[in-house]
Amino acid sequence: MQLLIFSFSLSYLVNYISKHTKSFCLPIITLLTFLFVPFYPIMAITTTKNVIFSALFIILEIQLLSFYNKISRKQELLFLIVSFLAMAFLKQSLYVYIISVIILAFLLRNNRKKLITLSIISVAFFAVFNGPILSMLNVVNSNSDTFKEALSLPECQISRAVVRHPKVYSAEIDKVKKYLPDYQKYEPLESISDPVKSTFNSKLVKDKPIEFLKLYWQIGKKEPQEYINAFCKLSVRLWDPDMNDDTYLYEPYWETEGLAKLPGQKEGQRVSKIQREIQTFSNNRDYEKIPVLSLLFSAGLPFFIMLIGIASVWQDRDRKNLMLYVMPFIFWIFLLIFSPVILLRYVLPLISMEGLLLMPILNKMFFISYNKKYS
Repeated sequence: MQLLIFSFSLSYLVNYISKHTKSFCLPIITLLTFLFVPFYPIMAITTTKNVIFSALFIILEIQLLSFYNKISRKQELLFLIVSFLAMAFLKQSLYVYIISVIILAFLLRNNRKKLITLSIISVAFFAVFNGPILSMLNVVNSNSDTFKEALSLPECQISRAVVRHPKVYSAEIDKVKKYLPDYQKYEPLESISDPVKSTFNSKLVKDKPIEFLKLYWQIGKKEPQEYINAFCKLSVRLWDPDMNDDTYLYEPYWETEGLAKLPGQKEGQRVSKIQREIQTFSNNRDYEKIPVLSLLFSAGLPFFIMLIGIASVWQDRDRKNLMLYVMPFIFWIFLLIFSPVILLRYVLPLISMEGLLLMPILNKMFFISYNKKYS
């Protein structure tokens, strides 16, 4: 089911690009990328919620773009269903969704009320599902884990400052231990918050938020460069396409552990060999040896595409194409601020949409070239 949903979303994306691009090559290259870049088929059969969420994110993005023109009842229904499912598979996407809809409502001239109404209905459905329905089914809500994850950045910033400058913070160490008992585990895994996040006292923060904010300010005031360094270590993959060893990034970036055998499944020698080669290719970052094409694996490439695309459409006052960048860019900002680590599966929605993000840029280049040719 996951494989079919993911492959459908990629096909849906290629189909949309082919209908709206001026570039003959873009849909073909996008399709070839999905076919031959190995992490797409591997992620399609890797058991993680991020894959189905990525598929829903792609479909939702295309449905949001349809609001620029007149939309049918069928499209309205599809928008409602996909909106709800996207929030159900990744709760944090609720905030991305709400902010994106607010910005898109300002950009739209038509269908503004329709977008707001349908979005309110989908959020209401999700609230009922996430509250009464899940409680009725005895599903445990992991709000504490979500809160810990959302505060990954300040957790790492405080831990880094105290670990690097213990003498400077001798007066604050006892207070830090109340919130971060394992702050010393920040090193050597500086690009993932899990070592310090797992024992973070989220209950104390909720009980005394002002006290935590004061501590955060006091520590940052003394060594502000450590806060900047911690932020960069945690987020570097999102804005730096060059993933070299000297950045001490968390590995494996592209996880293949989900390719485990099913219970009782017999493993042939050929399958075992393929799995070993895939894990080597992923964990040893062999893809970095491929010039230029290695960028297709980069979590930082979508950021630069969006940066150029937003600047281009903003210059042209192109509302329709500006709409295209709203939800992906909001999602990128949320990853930048709240993500506990940057892995390929977290950035999969953005990497999968690179062809769509490139479309306005290439369309403009085609338009300029055409005008020069025939002027």
